[in-house]
Amino acid sequence: MSTSQFGIFLSIVFVIAIVLRIRGLKKSKVADKSEDENLEDPMQNLFFEKVSAGAEKVHFLNLSGTNGFQDIIVLKNLMQSENIPYYSEFENFNTMNAGIGANIKLYVLKENYDQALAIVEKYNKTTKLSSIMVIKSGV
Repeated sequence: MSTSQFGIFLSIVFVIAIVLRIRGLKKSKVADKSEDENLEDPMQNLFFEKVSAGAEKVHFLNLSGTNGFQDIIVLKNLMQSENIPYYSEFENFNTMNAGIGANIKLYVLKENYDQALAIVEKYNKTTKLSSIMVIKSGV
């Protein structure tokens, strides 16, 4: 095999490797996209649907400190069990900066404020946490 034939052979192998790599990346993007769809939060989706339809949103509470991430998970589950739409901001900040307490904000619809407040008060009595600050202005 001459040097030029060997060069052509290597070029063909290189092109095939690139094509296979591009196909693999496209398949992994499709798999990632389907995993992201499974992570959607139905109550947040409902919150945005209702706000888009004209419902009024209210900044409901702030969660701070290192326990804020655990508290928001529990509160969102409690609200979901009562069919209260919500939206949270800065929830993933704690996962990016481990050990640093973040100020997580939770929003609810104005029509669900009293029901959500009852859930938070009951949760606060059972846990006695000081990381939850309910925003009472604007309602």
